Amino acid sequence: MGTAEDYRLHVRMVYRVCLGILRDPAEAEDAAQDTFMRYLKGGFKGQSRLSTYLYSIATRVCLD
Repeated sequence: MGTAEDYRLHVRMVYRVCLGILRDPAEAEDAAQDTFMRYLKGGFKGQSRLSTYLYSIATRVCLD
């Protein structure tokens, strides 16, 4: 699966996670974008589902 497809399939979930933590739509959008930028840098080894990996990144991005 390519990164554009990964984005399309998971962007709503990542945004919802960020919005739930940050409670601000603009900040949640920025955090979601940052989540995917971190994903693109690598590190996903396929040991879990991609959605789990992205959820973990999104949570860390929002709490930082």
